[in-house]
Amino acid sequence: MVLFKVAWKNLFRNKRRTTSMMFSIAFGVSMMIFANGFNDGMSAQWANFLINQTEGHLKVQHKEFYKYGLTDVEKIVIKDPKNLTAKIKENPHVVAVMPTVAVVGLIGKDDNSTMFYGRLDDLSQKNEVLPDHGKNVLAGQPLSESDPNGVVIGKELARSINAKVGDELVILSNTIHGEQGSALVHVRGLLTFKDDPNAEQSVVLGGLSSTARQDWLDIGDSASELIVRLDDNKNVKDVVSWINNRLAQTDPSFIAVPWYSDEGFVIIMTVFNSIAIVVMIILSIIVSFVISNAMMMSIFERIKEVGTMRAVGLEKGHIYKLFYFETLLISVIGGLLGIIVGCLLILLGNYTGVSISSGMFEGVRPIMKPNNILVSFLVPIIFSFIMAFFTVRSSCSLTVVESLNYS
Repeated sequence: MVLFKVAWKNLFRNKRRTTSMMFSIAFGVSMMIFANGFNDGMSAQWANFLINQTEGHLKVQHKEFYKYGLTDVEKIVIKDPKNLTAKIKENPHVVAVMPTVAVVGLIGKDDNSTMFYGRLDDLSQKNEVLPDHGKNVLAGQPLSESDPNGVVIGKELARSINAKVGDELVILSNTIHGEQGSALVHVRGLLTFKDDPNAEQSVVLGGLSSTARQDWLDIGDSASELIVRLDDNKNVKDVVSWINNRLAQTDPSFIAVPWYSDEGFVIIMTVFNSIAIVVMIILSIIVSFVISNAMMMSIFERIKEVGTMRAVGLEKGHIYKLFYFETLLISVIGGLLGIIVGCLLILLGNYTGVSISSGMFEGVRPIMKPNNILVSFLVPIIFSFIMAFFTVRSSCSLTVVESLNYS
């Protein structure tokens, strides 16, 4: 306890040095808290996009869907989606299920045509399964059950074939059996994808109308995927496991896939998480070097004093404890200041939004999580203690006589 009191008083012997060390720690901790909060905010924003606009909470599809989903639909088709939907809805967390079919082909107006890829959804379930599906519509109206033959297309695709809202278009693609199918549709709306210009040039979204099912795709009541919405994102893992256990018993060729397995999401989040780790390591190293250098200066200024304390009976261990207490006090006080500043930055960012693009990551709202705050607080302190250990050990290696005669 006495050493702790001495360590506390020693903080005020050189206020400038103490302040600079605390500022370094506070800066490092606050930047790590904000960086982690911003990373979580980006993750949450992308998750919201996938869950509410495109993918739902999970999908039920054939295990070889991505191999044959566009080239040979007959191999991966769900022949009785109504029966499978009924079984899925036995889970109390399932809110709605939407059958859907992936399509690819040619779309044209007059003498202009271009390749497209897209999806046809059961519009009677679309608002329940994907409540934000219309957010990317920049002109016209989103898809609606009242207009089953209306489609929404990428704005650049519309420009390439000289189409506008209300125009009639001809679509050509293969039926489920590989024969040529066609349909007459009209443009209900135009889509924008600010982070994916290729999608604006190629995407077409429509409804699984009776015309599309029978005359265009010849798919009948079948579907290539089922998109599922749950009551809460927290239940995704349990429901996926529950569905897969059921499918393994009844039809093992199909599988439930959660939204977070989306390839684009996995890649981007891996990149951003890696960046966050690198930032944390760099800031921690900077903070630890500042502290170790300051501690070294503090020790060298007090070598004679250390020699005197050891001459009157204090062991080396006591000297180590004294300097470690000083490091602990500075680290904790600086860390707490960093937590306050970091939390204030997150609150400010949450209020204003932080944009790193004009698309997916526009107006990102950082998220404050206790585990991120704890990690951001502990990591630089641990680094500081590691550096302080070697600094104190090397600086206190002098004998009592050498310390007293040091100049």
